Amino acid sequence: MTTTLDTETPPATARPVDYLRGMAYSMCHAIRLTKEGDVGEAGEHVDAIERLIVAYRTAVSDAV
Repeated sequence: MTTTLDTETPPATARPVDYLRGMAYSMCHAIRLTKEGDVGEAGEHVDAIERLIVAYRTAVSDAV
């Protein structure tokens, strides 16, 4: 089983790959919810993905 991050408040010890896993996790849910017609909830996952992208970019720039 793969561990995923809470898409709202990732821990301070998160690595860039952890943010990518969080994005993949949220993407899967957004796809499923969209197929089921729950675009409002899917949109929440898309918002989380946007926050994770920012967190990923910050983590990568801090690592170099």
